[in-house]
Amino acid sequence: MLPFANLNGDPAKEYFADGVTDALVTELARIPTVRVISRQSVLHLKGSSRKLDEIARDLCVDGIVEGAALHEGNRVRLSAQLILMEPERHAWAQSYECDMSAVLSTQGEAARAIAACVATALRPDVAAVPAQVPARPVAPELVETYLQARIECEKMSAEGIGKAHQYFQRLTLEAPDFAPGLAWHAACLYCLGYWGTLQSTRCIQREAFCTAGCCLDDSVSIAHVILAWMNLLLDWDLNGAMREVRRAIEVGPSDPDAHMFYSTLLCFVGRNSEATQRLSTR
Repeated sequence: MLPFANLNGDPAKEYFADGVTDALVTELARIPTVRVISRQSVLHLKGSSRKLDEIARDLCVDGIVEGAALHEGNRVRLSAQLILMEPERHAWAQSYECDMSAVLSTQGEAARAIAACVATALRPDVAAVPAQVPARPVAPELVETYLQARIECEKMSAEGIGKAHQYFQRLTLEAPDFAPGLAWHAACLYCLGYWGTLQSTRCIQREAFCTAGCCLDDSVSIAHVILAWMNLLLDWDLNGAMREVRRAIEVGPSDPDAHMFYSTLLCFVGRNSEATQRLSTR
């Protein structure tokens, strides 16, 4: 999936298109019939003029999703299309208009439509994509906070993680029952503790452990990834880490972080060939 284009033409709104891309990748990763490339692997293609067939060959994928996002006031317009290769053809296209408060639900709807199209075109033997419970509407300003925080966190820099922490603190305070926000807040805390960006590293790590454990939605993959890391780093509980990372893969079959950590754990127990094979097939 290529980074969404920012139709606003305002660099200050770039976070919104990037945030939509990131969140949609997360939604697609939850669907077993689709193997999705991580956002980090395609960032260098943002705004690229390269031909899609060249990009598909380089990424070793059967299809590419590209789209655009427009954010004006409290209204959002998302457009996306799926191009399948060999032969190259448009398989699906759709535009969505919604309030900012419903943008996360709309992303889930788009992800399921894309997955259903891929399953039908490439794997007709696979059962239809199961319906998911729509995401709970969130206040528009909190959706913006969530998307901004996700993008800052993905930068994996001290400055970016620091900004993300501020965003997530606000989000957790104002929407404590918003599961994705809580889970990614835990991920941000984990980064702060692991890299020692804040003082009292051990306390920060423990807070990340507790925050992830409080996630209200068991289907949020990143929460299980953080619990797996914390089980290992805080308690040296290898079995607990294995249990959580396997659950992360169950609910997010294409989650690259879950597969990477699982491969690391497999190496810990001497299953090196299995770890290598797992990474080579992602």
